[in-house]
Amino acid sequence: MKIKLKRELSFSLNCNMSAYDFLFWVAYIPWLFWYAIKATTFSYFLPEVTTKLISLYVIGVLAVRWFVKGRYTIRRAAITGIFFGGFTISYIITSRITFIATMFVILSAYDVNFRKIVKISLAIFLSVMFMAIACSKVGIIENHIFIQEGRTRESLGYTYAGLINVMFMNCFYMIMYLLGDKMKLWHWIIGIGLMSFFYIKTQTRTDMFIILGLFVLWLLLLRRKTFTTDRFIFKAAATLIYPFVAVLSIVLTFIYNDRNRTWQKINEALSSRLNLARKMYLKEGYNLFGHDIELVGNTSVLVGNKRESDYNYIDNGYLQVAFLYGLFTLGVLVIAYTVVTRYAAKNNEKYLMVWLCMNAIENFIYPNLINPDYNILCMLLVITHIHIIDQQIPGVMNRLLWQKKRKKIRLKRG
Repeated sequence: MKIKLKRELSFSLNCNMSAYDFLFWVAYIPWLFWYAIKATTFSYFLPEVTTKLISLYVIGVLAVRWFVKGRYTIRRAAITGIFFGGFTISYIITSRITFIATMFVILSAYDVNFRKIVKISLAIFLSVMFMAIACSKVGIIENHIFIQEGRTRESLGYTYAGLINVMFMNCFYMIMYLLGDKMKLWHWIIGIGLMSFFYIKTQTRTDMFIILGLFVLWLLLLRRKTFTTDRFIFKAAATLIYPFVAVLSIVLTFIYNDRNRTWQKINEALSSRLNLARKMYLKEGYNLFGHDIELVGNTSVLVGNKRESDYNYIDNGYLQVAFLYGLFTLGVLVIAYTVVTRYAAKNNEKYLMVWLCMNAIENFIYPNLINPDYNILCMLLVITHIHIIDQQIPGVMNRLLWQKKRKKIRLKRG
């Protein structure tokens, strides 16, 4: 049974949108702007309670939005109940209201146009990024200077050196997705030029390697109109990449040996990520719904809230979710990412597939899986495209039932 309720809000600027859509943007834009600001040293001027207040505001607005919709199905209610039930248990255990706010945003984006989300998000991220750089250079906000192994590293207005590289890389993925086959060489020249500037200032190599690798991939494959992803090898890669990297991340916490020289070298190359993950596993272990853990990162040490010996930040996105929110949440996220990555491959959405596959790999070293501090766009990508896939399910089921019916008719005739 479906109940339809339509309410319209009209604006004088030739813009019509439903109350349902309006409430999403009223919640989403301030929420994303806050997380973009939170990554910069502008956040030092705001009280710590701001994040909690923003989270409560988002939960309140999106809870109202749920009732404005007025159109439900038993299937959608059941799926939402399962998701939200598991996430609520995680919240009760971990006491993270920001996590529940993030879940409200993700689930509310279910039937919102993803390209519109990308455009608005790109505008927010780029405006905050260049505002932070400009303000840090004229002394309005702090530009942290680090001396590491004889190298001078600047944060360019962000809370620590290298974070701006991650943010810019996320913006470049958005640009690549929006342009698609319209990507030109000059787009890459500008992108690589800006990343080179950030690399010189922050001395963070990873994202420089990533954008150069993407450029080579574009030159060899993506720019060719004859290149398609609906082949077996690409669909297999799309199906396996998230489960493989997630399982590998967890297995490494079991087998890492800090006394073995080979493991020591690998750990050093990964900036002690293996050692920190192993310590967290030995201290907390894994469970279904996570732990109440305070992750201490560079920012807390830098501003003097914590000692350097307290540092325990887990950069691996899969492990961060597993430790904070539990294996249930990790499993749900990996399945969701896998479904949409395979959908992108099957439908020859090559730039979408590349974005998701790169996200799967980057989550080994960055907490991009669901952390809004780093990148929330990929999870919104997943939930909005699951909506598209969900729309196709009735048609697929009808075809399967029709094939079964035809088979029965043939058997009767035989």
